This record gives sequence, C-alpha cells and structure tokens, in this order.
Amino acid sequence: QLADIHCVSTRQAQMRVYALTGNSESVIWTGCPSIDLAKQALSEPPVTAEELGGAGKPMNLAQSFVVVLQHPVTSEAAQAYQQMGQTLDVARTCAAQVLCFWPGEDAGADAMSKAIRERHDGLHTIRSLPPVRFLRLLTQAECLIGNSSAGIREAGWLGVPAVNIGSRQTGRERGRNVVDVGHDAAAIRAAIQQQIAHGRYTSSDLYGKGDAGERIAEVICGRSFNGRDAVRADAAATHPLAVGTAQSA
Repeated sequence: QLADIHCVSTRQAQMRVYALTGNSESVIWTGCPSIDLAKQALSEPPVTAEELGGAGKPMNLAQSFVVVLQHPVTSEAAQAYQQMGQTLDVARTCAAQVLCFWPGEDAGADAMSKAIRERHDGLHTIRSLPPVRFLRLLTQAECLIGNSSAGIREAGWLGVPAVNIGSRQTGRERGRNVVDVGHDAAAIRAAIQQQIAHGRYTSSDLYGKGDAGERIAEVICGRSFNGRDAVRADAAATHPLAVGTAQSA
C-alpha cells in the first residue's frame, strides 16, 4: 500500500491490488517477466543430452519423456518422502523416460531427495538448468508433473500439459493446460495419462504475452515518484543503469 506503482502479472491480480490500494491508476497489468523467458525459449534450439547433464538412467531427448518437478510443502514436511515417492512411482508406470529435478531447499527436501535416490536407477536426475534452457526442455516433454509454478505460468504460455499435485499452488490462477489432483496414486496416474493423450494446448496469455519487461520499463519511465520526475524514455535508452534496470524487470 506504500508503493507508488504496482506492475501485476494477471488481470485478477490487478483487481486484488486495486481493492487494497483504491487507486486504479497505480495498478498496471504488465504480465509476468517469466513469460518473457518462455518466449525467448521458443527461439532456442532443442536441448541436447550433453547440455542436459545429470545422472542416472540415460536420456534420449528425441523420444518421449516426462518431467517431474516437485517441491516440499512446508506445512506438509512430514509427508514429503511419501509424496515424492508416490509421484515418481506413478510417473514411471506412465512413461518410459522420467526426468526428475531435485527439490528446492525447503523443509522436507531431505526426505524428498531420499525418495529420489532410492529410485535413481529408473530415473534421470538433474540439479538445475538455466531458466531459458529449462523452459526449452519443457517444450520437448510430453508433460510436466509435480507442483512447480512453472506448470501454472510458463507451461500455460508454452502450451505444455501439466499435472499439478497437492496444495502448493492453491489460489494461483491457472490456464487449461493444468489438471489438478491430490496425493492419490490413481488420480495422478489418470491425470498423467489424460495429459499425455491430449498433447499440446493452445497458448494462454493469462500471465502475459512475453513483453512484460518492456511494459514495466515503460511504466517506470513514464511515472513520477514523490514529486520527482521519472527517467524519461529517451534517456533510459542511453543510460546504462536505466537500461540494466529495464532488462532486469
């Protein structure tokens, strides 16, 4: 409520922030900058096995595979081991190749990592990838499985089928590419099979059109803060600091 401007990622977020501030002129829908990266990813060549790296079962990225990316839910840390093990066991029955990313470092991560290590022979595991390379990889996969926000945001714009498991993304807007299920083996299996059979979805602009960085820069350059003029657009084009700020946005 103290901020001069709010650049929000969705139209619903715009209405929510407006309800808090009461100032419609300060709340501007720009889209989410992560969609800019998704747009960039489409111009990149397919990810190769050499670029992928990782360990475990060798991957042939020219053949069908699914990606598992599941993080712990802090309030459900005691169930983290069972939740990850269940997801992986089901995924392996639905796809010949399963690429699993290690979880984020929240409470329950050690238990999830243990579940992954116990199934290492049947998986290809990887720590992380640069953002654009990761998103390019998603376009090569049949389905994204787990509870990452990437299934909600970037995968929606890319049209990648996603199976969202559990409560981690509760309340977050999602497009038609997402099927939500609980931690139930039969429901997860059915959702994965449904998404693989469906294939690609039409791109959704729910979280933007891939130009959020430009929109945010335009908003900042065109506003004044506490009575001071903002950086003019023509100055921003030549000022190194201003350009860097715009790119970061």
